[in-house]
Amino acid sequence: MPQLSAPDAPDAPHRPRPLTVRLQVSDRGCFLGTVPGTSDPLLVVWPEGTAIGASGDEYVLPSGATATDGSRLSARGAVVPVRSLPSYAEDGYWAMAVDFCTPDAARVLVLTEVRVR
Repeated sequence: MPQLSAPDAPDAPHRPRPLTVRLQVSDRGCFLGTVPGTSDPLLVVWPEGTAIGASGDEYVLPSGATATDGSRLSARGAVVPVRSLPSYAEDGYWAMAVDFCTPDAARVLVLTEVRVR
């Protein structure tokens, strides 16, 4: 599961802001999010402390709440270019994760805080 600690999240001009996120699980098992102003679902990069739930098709948030396919979230986060992720490299973790979940995507959705609505 792609996740970042708050200090590792990309900085300005991609400062976190309040967002409403609609989740969907892709046919590859990736959690994608759609936010107002984006047309395509983006790979969600979760805050540190998020874990895969026992069923495998849910994520357990740091608060203990669970997020599943179709969940609506209230979050703080930003849509950021993939290349702004820490230690991004063409053959590195972030490039492989993005290409597996959302081939050829140039942006991801980085969440620094999240709760289920």
